[in-house]
Amino acid sequence: MKRKFVLIWMLFIILGFVGVLDRGGKAEGFICGNYQYNVLEDGTAEITRYTGKETKVVVPSELNGHSVSAIGDSAFYLLSSIREIELPQGVEEIGEKAFAYCSSLSRVVLPDSLREIGHEAFYACTTLINVQIPEGVYFIGNQAFSYCKSMMEIVIPDSVHIMGINPFSECRSMKRILVSPDHPVYAEIDGVLFHKQQKTLICFPKGSDIHDYVIPQGIEKIGKLSFTWCESLKNVVIPSSVVCIEERAFSICTGLETVLFSEGLEEIGKSAFSECVALKEVDIPSGVIRIGDYAFLWCESLEKIILPKSLETIGNYAFSICTSLNNFVIPEGVISMGDNPFLACRMLKEIQVSEEQEIYEIREAALFNKEENKLVCYPNGRYTDCYSVPEGTESIGNAAFRDCSFLSTISIPASVVEIAENAFSGCELSRVIVSRESYAADWCEENRVHYTYPDANDWLDWLLN
Repeated sequence: MKRKFVLIWMLFIILGFVGVLDRGGKAEGFICGNYQYNVLEDGTAEITRYTGKETKVVVPSELNGHSVSAIGDSAFYLLSSIREIELPQGVEEIGEKAFAYCSSLSRVVLPDSLREIGHEAFYACTTLINVQIPEGVYFIGNQAFSYCKSMMEIVIPDSVHIMGINPFSECRSMKRILVSPDHPVYAEIDGVLFHKQQKTLICFPKGSDIHDYVIPQGIEKIGKLSFTWCESLKNVVIPSSVVCIEERAFSICTGLETVLFSEGLEEIGKSAFSECVALKEVDIPSGVIRIGDYAFLWCESLEKIILPKSLETIGNYAFSICTSLNNFVIPEGVISMGDNPFLACRMLKEIQVSEEQEIYEIREAALFNKEENKLVCYPNGRYTDCYSVPEGTESIGNAAFRDCSFLSTISIPASVVEIAENAFSGCELSRVIVSRESYAADWCEENRVHYTYPDANDWLDWLLN
């Protein structure tokens, strides 16, 4: 019995020493001082978590005889007490969110051995002033230094060949991004970062003093998050070479008043101009085919928008919460429209449709998809307290009447066989009139909506007469 106990105890010690192998052959779960780490296939250590309390951290080059080669994902995540950190020679990779939200971190020393800086590695290190990216770094991930509010400039070494979505978005103090004139991949013009081969604008520094900006002719794509939160930017000219404005490219540019588009543009991406609260008028040029989801969401000063005949797709909630928009014309080429593009447009009294439009039409003030007999949306600015969904309607779309708070009574015909989620959210309906044994009646039962029948008071009329 004693011998069996000794064997079990020895096995426990051995397992505690070697850790546990994952499916890829990586040994996990070791501890050395304030560091938790894994042993990689090549015998080097990847730090997975720091548990110490020091304000200045000098990461050791070895842990229990294993050379440290990587800082793992979230290894120092949310450690707000750290003010300085030095990484040793031998570290080649900094993982995703490795130092994210280290809000007191003001100084970082990176080794010459470093090759990769992962996605959001230093995200929201709000007191980090300066980082010297060593020559030899090949990859910088998506938003690697985003929300580093104190960082004023950054130098991109010639070794960097791959860079993710704007690594410096929302860096409020960033004045310029510096790149060597001989850099093989990237270029800098007036402090703005570009990708040469892809002809893409990657980052316009948020702290720039430039109020009026003309994007250089020859650029074909305005990248994701490239201008996001550039509050001082007032006027932008987009040249004819630009084909695509990507997701959130100009979102939350709260000072942006005018955007001059040129023919050549084909797509405006998701949330591209969302929350541009000073933007008053937009004239989309001929050639644009698609406007993405939420593209102009919350442009509360937007009074007028002109769409071209070439437009085919309008995404979900594309013009939602444009509270100054009072009229909208859907051009003839539109063949696809997402969920209520005009949600919470409180001044929108009328939606118009081109006479040549084959897919969409207006019935009783509401926008319909003719092919599907689907009610897409009802204008928020029509302050009527009752509405009758037209006979023949088969479907009521998602958020079609959402936030029509003035609407108290609605009549739904027996032809309706589908009511989407949130179709009436935000409506203070006191009376819903439905046909007996109809889909609408069942829907009211399932959603605990009070309803009545159109002939519910016939007996009273008979008695009185």
